Amino acid sequence: MQELTGDHAKSARTVRRIVQAALHLYREIGHKKTTVADIARISSMSSANIYRFLEARQAVEDFVVKQLLEETANAATETARNGGSALSRPGRDPQSRRSAQ
Repeated sequence: MQELTGDHAKSARTVRRIVQAALHLYREIGHKKTTVADIARISSMSSANIYRFLEARQAVEDFVVKQLLEETANAATETARNGGSALSRPGRDPQSRRSAQ
């Protein structure tokens, strides 16, 4: 994969910052209540600047979904590599679940 340099790298970092802010707000207040103005505030930028990097609110949602799918796939891969069962949930200690039963 080719590395991003200069303006492209800065744009990618900015998009990641926007997506992280959106993800935080979606988890806190839900995606329906989250506005672009909220995302801009958390990202320390203006709403107009958000639209400079992502053309619509739907694009923000698409990036968030993509990130969540990547995180889920990575967690599942890690669980499979470590010999976890299909019932194991990534990020949780199976031993603590067994002792709670």
